[in-house]
Amino acid sequence: MTYRIYSLGAPFEKIMLDPMPDLQVLYSQLQNFLCLKFILLLKPKTDDCEWEILRVFSQTEELLEICPSFPSNSDVFNEILAHSKQFDKKPEGIFIKLTEIHEFFSVLQVSKFHRNYYYSSSPISHLSDAFSVRSLEKTRPGHCYIELTQLDKRYFREKLAYDYTFARLIIAKRLNFLENSQDLLSLNEPPEKSKKKALNFAYVDGISGKARNLSLELFLDPGVYYILVILDKNRGGQSEACLSYYGEEKTKFERENYQGNSKLFGEIMKEVVWKYGRKIDLGRGLMVQSYVSLKDAMIVEMFNNENEGGGVEFMREGKLVRLKPREEKLFLKKLEKGKELMQVYQMLNEEYLKVFA
Repeated sequence: MTYRIYSLGAPFEKIMLDPMPDLQVLYSQLQNFLCLKFILLLKPKTDDCEWEILRVFSQTEELLEICPSFPSNSDVFNEILAHSKQFDKKPEGIFIKLTEIHEFFSVLQVSKFHRNYYYSSSPISHLSDAFSVRSLEKTRPGHCYIELTQLDKRYFREKLAYDYTFARLIIAKRLNFLENSQDLLSLNEPPEKSKKKALNFAYVDGISGKARNLSLELFLDPGVYYILVILDKNRGGQSEACLSYYGEEKTKFERENYQGNSKLFGEIMKEVVWKYGRKIDLGRGLMVQSYVSLKDAMIVEMFNNENEGGGVEFMREGKLVRLKPREEKLFLKKLEKGKELMQVYQMLNEEYLKVFA
């Protein structure tokens, strides 16, 4: 078998088979994956031998033709062989019912391999309360994956409390002058009359989580894209990761200096809250726009003093905040894991009632 060589660089997706997912959904996924010529590997519950799915048959019942990565004398291997359904023709592998795969296999691993795609990577490491910035340029429209990978758990030291770090992966496009103007017009403010500065970046997509792999599937137009990686520093968590690109066009990551881009995260989130945030009048000329991004695990708030001739003071998270006339201030807060959207908005509403307390 050669899939281990061919799949290098391709992003992986894991589908858990215990409990068994909806059969119709799984069947459709398998057909789609095989049509795209992705590599599908079944991992047994108690054996290291992986089985590749070669074909899916739909006759009186859905059958999978599977083939082991290497011969094995384990009980699980022999049990799968004994349980398989044989046909008169001689196939490459053996056959098993789709409804039975969860009895022997725990995970379906999908390698999204494309024969003509290019791969590029960059190591990621940064200090606490900071983030790493990489950029890449696209000269033509195209499909790609951008993925963040942490050290696999099989390399964890047994005696140390070591775990995956909660991470955020955020993609933004650097805007040119025309795109700046169009973006400001989308906010119903002509560029020549806008109180806001021209937007330098537009948010594209993001993902967050505590896992080995965080992957975004994207279709990117021509332009320069900035990728932000934020690794939360927790005791026993990883401090390093690998950022990778896998796509139709050959490109590479450029390392961007953090000192020169320390405000980049705030700029990107400011664009998000301007476009999608809900606006609330808190009284005394103080307005707030807030946006909760569950996929970025972030609360974004923009406070704005709309008074022309006077400042305003208010409390935010136990601290006194002062804004001059027409001044605005951005607040970014990491969202606690497991919070529901309505819970967060209810919490914010309660906090906004206390800003002048």
